[in-house]
Amino acid sequence: MSKVLIIYSEKKEFTEFAEALKLGFIEQGAEVEMQNLEVPSRPINFKRYDLVLAGSPIFAFFGGKIDEDLGEFLKNCKNTVGQKAVAFVNSKFIGSSKSLKKVMTKLESIGCMVYDFRSFSELKTAEKFAKNFAL
Repeated sequence: MSKVLIIYSEKKEFTEFAEALKLGFIEQGAEVEMQNLEVPSRPINFKRYDLVLAGSPIFAFFGGKIDEDLGEFLKNCKNTVGQKAVAFVNSKFIGSSKSLKKVMTKLESIGCMVYDFRSFSELKTAEKFAKNFAL
């Protein structure tokens, strides 16, 4: 059984996208742990997971801004080098790609290998992505 960690921001109702991803991964038989950006008492060890997803809502009308807590959270994680990762954001008319690139950069800066990146506009799309992702 594959283990998946979903790291997400609770701001701007973004939790719904993380929950949709969780449902999709569970449908394909994965064990899923959820982690909001509140820094846990012990650093999270990425080595325990087959896949790590990190996501943030897009702030500002033209996008490009993500939850600042994501970078701080990721800096406190352990065994991140070489970890298979996916970056995700919610879709906006303008600026989704800028925000998505920032999430990817945060993951890559701690040594993760970003295998995929997505901008979701609908919860069903997020769930379908997870359901069909090759673990």
